[in-house]
Amino acid sequence: ASGCSLDEYLKRNVSAEKYDEYQNGYDNVFINYLSGANRSEEFVKCKSFQGELEGAFGPELGLAEKLHALYPDKIFFIIKYAWGGSNLHTQWLSPSSFGKTGDFYKEFVKYTQTSIEYLVNKNYDVKIAGMCWMQGESDAFSVNASKSYGKHLTNFIEDIRKKFAKYAAEDGIAFVDAYIAANPAFWVYYENVNQGKREVAEASHLNVVIDTIKQTEDGKGTIIR
Repeated sequence: ASGCSLDEYLKRNVSAEKYDEYQNGYDNVFINYLSGANRSEEFVKCKSFQGELEGAFGPELGLAEKLHALYPDKIFFIIKYAWGGSNLHTQWLSPSSFGKTGDFYKEFVKYTQTSIEYLVNKNYDVKIAGMCWMQGESDAFSVNASKSYGKHLTNFIEDIRKKFAKYAAEDGIAFVDAYIAANPAFWVYYENVNQGKREVAEASHLNVVIDTIKQTEDGKGTIIR
């Protein structure tokens, strides 16, 4: 989620017209981002090179492309706070898990609040439609962390929805997640993490997880609600 996909891949695999589109960004989709050490400090047009690695991008680029295509007359703001290699069991732990609240959780909430306040002061009627989450690899190294992943994720989502309930869209705040890769040689307990993600998705119609493993295997993919 922090953004490790290289821009040079786009240059090799899309048309010159599409590549220019990614470079120039989208006039109706803006982003305030903190991707590790790379940050915008303000809302800017969403485009390439907004990832954590130099010369890289994250999922915000595809999201902006789709939003622009489907809703060209609406304005969207993406708030991105992401750190590659971070874990849920300690760094993102939310208050309802009754441990020491994680530093990344606290900074994420602060960053989001500041971004929303900026938009409100600009007279925007802010509505949060959803949150995207792509994380879990760092919790797959430990059997205990991986088995508690679903519980901590449930608490995390509930805390976020409560914290920003004032700005929730009419249908609520959706939570879109994705499986981590099936790589037992590296992420030993990936199955426990993905099971937690699946159980969270099945618990609420507002929760969704994308089966990225099936996507890799047959090119079709599955969305679990």
